[in-house]
Amino acid sequence: MSNEQEPVKSKTSIAPKRGVIRKAGGVARYVLWDTPKNMIGYEVLKTNTQYLAQQAKALKSPSCPNCNQSKLTLNSDAEGVRETYENGETQDFYHWDCGLCKHSFLLPLDYQEAKELAKEQRNETVKNIINDIPDDDLMQFAKVHQVNSRVFYLFSLFSFFIFAYMLATGANILPITATLCISIALFTNGLTKAYRYWQAVNRQVFIDNSFQQWLRLWNWFV
Repeated sequence: MSNEQEPVKSKTSIAPKRGVIRKAGGVARYVLWDTPKNMIGYEVLKTNTQYLAQQAKALKSPSCPNCNQSKLTLNSDAEGVRETYENGETQDFYHWDCGLCKHSFLLPLDYQEAKELAKEQRNETVKNIINDIPDDDLMQFAKVHQVNSRVFYLFSLFSFFIFAYMLATGANILPITATLCISIALFTNGLTKAYRYWQAVNRQVFIDNSFQQWLRLWNWFV
């Protein structure tokens, strides 16, 4: 018998080169995702979209009845209050906070209903403020609107004369139209200031049909 031994075949296991695969994946991510994302400004678009969404939500929110300088935000952590009316109907109110003046108001959950109620509360606040103003101070405030009204009327009349002259001389339609629009805008501002003057003098603020009453009295020029 032969004592020859069979050669032992050594098996060398080749482990997967995970480092290479990881690097290849990183390159693929950079080429297929990071580079196009940076080219189109993905992060900027994402930030702008979030900002626009916040602004759109803020536009729906009611204004603060106290300072009228900031929008109210719904305080979801505070418990609501259920109010029961004499007819048996109930309505839930929730805490809306102002981040500027730090006041809190009980308003409905619906944005539109909250805006209407906040506007009513703001109107009552302004009415109380105006009623507490002395007559002399109120007249000084009204005087400003009176002067502004006359200035707007004067420039409106001047613009209308220019419009009539350009129309008579056959000028181009574009400057004629622009001059007429300017004259109308100035006249509208004059009307607004005259109405504010009448409101201040008579303390007619947030009263139903006060504008129609002002028109009937022909107090357009002050």
